[in-house]
Amino acid sequence: TLFVTSDQVALRAGDKLPQAYVGLLTDAAGSGKVLVSSLRHGRTLTVKVIGPITPPTAASGANPPLVLWAVSAEGAPFVLGVVPVTGSAVSALPDTSEKLLSKVTKLMVTVESSATPLVPSGTVLYTGNCAKLW
Repeated sequence: TLFVTSDQVALRAGDKLPQAYVGLLTDAAGSGKVLVSSLRHGRTLTVKVIGPITPPTAASGANPPLVLWAVSAEGAPFVLGVVPVTGSAVSALPDTSEKLLSKVTKLMVTVESSATPLVPSGTVLYTGNCAKLW
């Protein structure tokens, strides 16, 4: 049996957007750079580059990873994934978006030395609000 959520039915019928978490991250000048989205009860995160990104270059000549962080008002930031320099990427989440993002108010992208840092330590490139569409 195939189960379809009410949001999926509504979307197919053209009634409304599905319930989702979304974020528009901008640079210091306010230019849109990254769009982040995940269905409310989904387990995947889509990151789409919507503005030109000039990746910084490390001393080794390689491009260091651009890491996407979720920031809640009451807890430590945690990694959501890596931001591509162009195009889009879909990554698996360790739990549902509802459990991970329900208390998240901000998103940010930093330049890090590793794709899996424990805490943000690099330069903050982009920031934005994490919004609930419902």
